[in-house]
Amino acid sequence: MTGKKLKVSIPTLARTPAQSAPSRLHGSATRFGAPCAKPGATSGKPGNQGSSYRPISLLCTAVKILEHLLLPYISGSLVTVSSQHGFKPDDLTIFVSSPRLDAAEADLSELLRGVSDWSTAKKLAGAPGKSSVTLFTPDTHQSRLHPSATICNCIIPLDKTPKILGVTWDTLFTFSPHVRAIATKAIGSLRILKALASTNWGFSKEDIIATYRTITRPILNYAAPIWYPVASRTAIASLQIIQNSALRLATGCIKMAPIAHLHHETGVLPLSAHLDLACAQFLGSALQPTHASFTFVSAPPGDRPIKASIKTRFGHLVAPFLVDGMMPDGANGEAKCSLRREIATRVAATAVINAVLTAPPPPIAAEEASLPRPYRSALSQLRSGYCSSLASHTHRAG
Repeated sequence: MTGKKLKVSIPTLARTPAQSAPSRLHGSATRFGAPCAKPGATSGKPGNQGSSYRPISLLCTAVKILEHLLLPYISGSLVTVSSQHGFKPDDLTIFVSSPRLDAAEADLSELLRGVSDWSTAKKLAGAPGKSSVTLFTPDTHQSRLHPSATICNCIIPLDKTPKILGVTWDTLFTFSPHVRAIATKAIGSLRILKALASTNWGFSKEDIIATYRTITRPILNYAAPIWYPVASRTAIASLQIIQNSALRLATGCIKMAPIAHLHHETGVLPLSAHLDLACAQFLGSALQPTHASFTFVSAPPGDRPIKASIKTRFGHLVAPFLVDGMMPDGANGEAKCSLRREIATRVAATAVINAVLTAPPPPIAAEEASLPRPYRSALSQLRSGYCSSLASHTHRAG
């Protein structure tokens, strides 16, 4: 990231009562479409959220408006067509980038005047109070600034942590608010695991791990290629704690059990290794010329790359599979398998010495899966060296 970037989200531009079909703008991309009424939904009201939009109508209407109506007013700005959130045509985002904040504000004001002129020409009523402006900058001294942005002669409110497609962004691109948000959500999902098993009752370890991979880990790794390359180690450690809790529930181990023991017992990669794998595999896929993200991941980092990108962070992992900087056709599948083997081997090489065996732990016998859960929990605790049935644990607990 270089320079300052301004983002404006314009949530609502509703047609006046003199016009029939409602049109609304909001969020991160321009979207328009014809409403498809649901049972019980009230049609014809600008504020109605109970309708969905047909994709084909959305695409045709959006392209038509962009080509003939909107672009002449705000030519040169970044306007994208999207179909998010059930094809509700209510998203428009304008991005402006400049090394100087005052220059970015001037460009943004000109673009907003174009939006205002367009809405006036189309007899659309704006809602500036529901819009927002966000400043992205690497300068901590500018983190509290409110960029000057107005629409319909009203000041657009400042939103320092906008949420776009489930990812919470922040002014300094640290993604700490996003990590806190997904941590809170993931902790809530652990209640389901606690209802499925305890130390002496419940489902098997394999069932608990499958449930964790289904309902909790997708929360932790959602959109990881966006936020993980720049997230701090402290932020990732807070998410690892959530995974540790899930693994303890699966194995029946106590809190004093080593974290490496939990990963060995369950066969689950440490969260940082799992996110490394997810980002490296995505980068390999994105470096295919036909991929939608190829233009972005292959772009040069800029004159002053202040923040790490997915390519600068994980490019060395996929470099052996590239030809002229691109993933060859048909090679992506094998590249993904090789990356998984490489990262799994790296994790296995860092395995700690088992406290009981004073050696790296061997694989767990397959016959153990036939034992009742209380026995499996006790064996896992004994292998960790911290078992609630041992006198040493009772003495340590006082």
